[in-house]
Amino acid sequence: MLPVNYQGDPAFSYIGDGVGDTLAAKLAGLNGVYVSSGRSVENAVAKYRDDKDDKDRDDKIAKMLGVTILTRTTVQVSGDQVSVAVSMDKVLKDPKTLIKRV
Repeated sequence: MLPVNYQGDPAFSYIGDGVGDTLAAKLAGLNGVYVSSGRSVENAVAKYRDDKDDKDRDDKIAKMLGVTILTRTTVQVSGDQVSVAVSMDKVLKDPKTLIKRV
């Protein structure tokens, strides 16, 4: 799960954090679903941040994390309105290239 893209008043950024934490916990509770740790995700995103090709960058991040699907979440807060958008994108075509998890 990629870091939550929070848009709105910085005073309410905790809402984005809460949505991200709740979504990660719900996904991790599903049978057969692996959610990468926050530090691993931050490192992978930082390493490939400047790659120009979005698809190539996503493949590299997924491979580094050992996943085939990247989850993106955007939280927008405007006044008393909160909007949450979540997308799950399959990125690696060849899952055999993944690191085996123990």
